[in-house]
Amino acid sequence: MSTGKKKGLKNSLFLMTFYASISFAGNYNYEPMENIKNIAKNFIEKNVQITSEEKLEIQVNQTDQMQALAMCSQPIEASFPADANSNQVTAIELKCGGAQPWRTMVPVNVVVLTKVLVAKRTIPVEDFIGENDLDYAMFDRSRLYNGYYNDKKNAVGQVASQIITAGSIINKKNIQHPLVVHRNDVIDLIARSNAVTVTMKGVAKTDGRLNEQIKAYNPSSKRTLDAVVIDANRAEIVS
Repeated sequence: MSTGKKKGLKNSLFLMTFYASISFAGNYNYEPMENIKNIAKNFIEKNVQITSEEKLEIQVNQTDQMQALAMCSQPIEASFPADANSNQVTAIELKCGGAQPWRTMVPVNVVVLTKVLVAKRTIPVEDFIGENDLDYAMFDRSRLYNGYYNDKKNAVGQVASQIITAGSIINKKNIQHPLVVHRNDVIDLIARSNAVTVTMKGVAKTDGRLNEQIKAYNPSSKRTLDAVVIDANRAEIVS
């Protein structure tokens, strides 16, 4: 074979290999990014429990690895990672068991917004809380470290135990029962023994709120006793 023919054959083989590689690359299919994100999002929506008064916010992030996943010939499986924290979802594991298997972690930001009671105005210490002083707002459930209320009836009639600024979340730490027994007030003292109940007059020696323990003086016995406030100007002697 002449040198010219050999050179022509070599060039032809090179061109065939080159075009074949282009054809292979062009036919290689990747899993669409939107499909990956939708699978992760749908899994979260089905498996993160929320109430009717809560709202789920989901942001699915992407990584370089997610952009190079082969098209899966089977339905992609989604699950929480083995070490996942049920209170704070940060990633979803996706797995392909098809002809070109793969496994990847999809980073996500998941926020559960829940309806909470907030102050509509700044409420000074010991101020009574009325229905018009309250409103509702949506807050990230995972950041409600001090608890919360989602019904106005839990706060109406209570008083502020500290200054509550407008927009602040109402919780057990910033509201309390009002004083219903005042020091030196004449109160009803109730003594119970088995099925016998005796009511007598006494004098409160300390202020008291509902269910709080106070000191009370019993003039009949001339003794100062411990008693628990059960109503306005009423307390039950601690046996």
